[in-house]
Amino acid sequence: MKTDRKQSGERRGAGELSARAAPFRCSSLALGPCAKPPLVLFRSFTLVELLVVIAIIALLASLMLPALSRAKGVAQAIQCAGNLRQLQLAWLMYADDHHGLLVPNYETGIWGQYELSTSNSWVCGSALASECTDGIRQGALWNYTRNEAIYRCPADRSVWPYGNRHAPRPFNVALSSWMNGGWKAKVGKALDRLVFVKSSEIRRAPTLFTFMDEDAESMAAGLFVVQRDQTDKWWMIPGARDRGGGANVAFADGHVDFHKWKFPGRKCAAGWSGTPVRNALDRADLVWMVSMVPSARDK
Repeated sequence: MKTDRKQSGERRGAGELSARAAPFRCSSLALGPCAKPPLVLFRSFTLVELLVVIAIIALLASLMLPALSRAKGVAQAIQCAGNLRQLQLAWLMYADDHHGLLVPNYETGIWGQYELSTSNSWVCGSALASECTDGIRQGALWNYTRNEAIYRCPADRSVWPYGNRHAPRPFNVALSSWMNGGWKAKVGKALDRLVFVKSSEIRRAPTLFTFMDEDAESMAAGLFVVQRDQTDKWWMIPGARDRGGGANVAFADGHVDFHKWKFPGRKCAAGWSGTPVRNALDRADLVWMVSMVPSARDK
């Protein structure tokens, strides 16, 4: 009997050993980690479906691009207004440091051809004659600004010929001739009795403009000319590129406003003898500009 149990145990042990040694074989019906994954068939897009998807993407892009363009324009206008605020602050600081004397804003040369802001003016040289920014750094306001970028409106992407090279204007912002302006030997009161030479003379600071975004075609030196009581022609053309046809304007009290033109399509006339107004809307814009320069009530 012992022998039978021994032989039975040996057979059972051999069976267990062979079971452990033999590889585990999964049944095709087995469930669990050793089950074969089901076969998945992927269907590709047809040409028609791809064309429909592309058409939808193109439609969405066409709807979004105008909104993105408007957002970019608003951002550039905000940056331009910020630039004018910094220039206006520098203008005020200069007067404070010079006992109320406004920064010089003088020009010399040949009108409309070789206009140059003098070496003691807020900016020097001409944006018409040279694309370099040396005139900005040499200007009387440079110690108060230290940033070439604030002398330009970023919305102006136009380039102009400077010899064999085309480049943007180095600056496209000008200062009102009524703010200590001058032409050749006639500076300050010698230019006009209503020209402000000192800050204490300015009585209507919130309504008198200082810096103006100027059109690149009109941009020469740093002087922006608007004749008082003259509403039949423009001497300088203001910018019309921000927010779909407007300009940013700084005022003597320090604030900056955006003004949308009623007639933004004006162009600088050839010959530099002034640009006649074209219609009633154009005249309305010029009347608004004239309202922001000294008049008889400022005597």
